[in-house]
Amino acid sequence: MSPRAGPVAACPSNEGSREVGRWSPGSTACGASPGCIKADAFFRAPGATMRGGPSSLWGGPPRSIPWRDREWWCMASVDTDRQQLTALLEQYRAGFEALDVAKLQALWDREYPQLLYVPQERAKAVRGWMGIAKYYDGLRAHLARATRMTLDDVTLDLMGGEVAFAFFTYHFEGERADGTGPFTNDGRVSFLFHRKAGTWKAIHYHESAPGPH
Repeated sequence: MSPRAGPVAACPSNEGSREVGRWSPGSTACGASPGCIKADAFFRAPGATMRGGPSSLWGGPPRSIPWRDREWWCMASVDTDRQQLTALLEQYRAGFEALDVAKLQALWDREYPQLLYVPQERAKAVRGWMGIAKYYDGLRAHLARATRMTLDDVTLDLMGGEVAFAFFTYHFEGERADGTGPFTNDGRVSFLFHRKAGTWKAIHYHESAPGPH
């Protein structure tokens, strides 16, 4: 089952409004995306120009973008981020369902100095890229195959444009490598991503068992 992303946050569309619940100069209501933050400063400056659009992220020749296009610019930027993050969650789901080690390892920023992976079956966190890579490499030592991996109750949150948070629950079904029968597991996950060179990468993962109620 594919993860479900939360609704795309609406960006303000009226210039200088001071009505309650609407955008006003200096507002950070559109701060869910770096595109929105940068667009806010540029669009409020007379004669402002921006380079390219959200798909090129400041690439291309300078061109003027009028205020009336600001809402489109913000929405496109936030929507693109959510699509990319949702794709990462699907990559995680599909990686476990296929026991595809390379696909799971590709989620991570292996150069980030404080990587943490906290699986529910371990008493201590797995630290650093080498530890995480080794953890994934060991999956097939314990599992002969996977038959099902689903995600549910998915929440995505963009925080300041450079960091994103995901929460979801999962259900996994497979077969044990030692031939002792089926293996099933349910859990809750908190995933932290950051933007690196325009691409979202995982830097923190915390897994826990579901509660009794």
